Amino acid sequence: MSRNALRLSPIHPPYFLNTFARNNYICGRNEQAIVAYKAAMERNMAYLGPHAWLAAIYMQLKRVAEAKAEAREVLIINPRFSLASYSRRLPFKDKEIRDAVLANMRKAGLPE
Repeated sequence: MSRNALRLSPIHPPYFLNTFARNNYICGRNEQAIVAYKAAMERNMAYLGPHAWLAAIYMQLKRVAEAKAEAREVLIINPRFSLASYSRRLPFKDKEIRDAVLANMRKAGLPE
């Protein structure tokens, strides 16, 4: 569905790419998710979501330096960022997925 939204709306907002990237991540297509998150950031570097998710993905892939760099970007964009607040906005019914994402964000250096 998110792929169709991107196709049908050639001038789409960054959150379309964010949704597409998240769907790829959930399906285990991490490299495609990374490409989509980077494309979302090209449209709006101050868009916090892609940075937070990239921190989680990079940590999952053991790309620690890149994960920590993305976590620093999150804190530059929003110095008051907290995982507790962010977790309430994660769109997952599956607690295991949500907990895994948050654990990776935490390992990358994002604060509780």
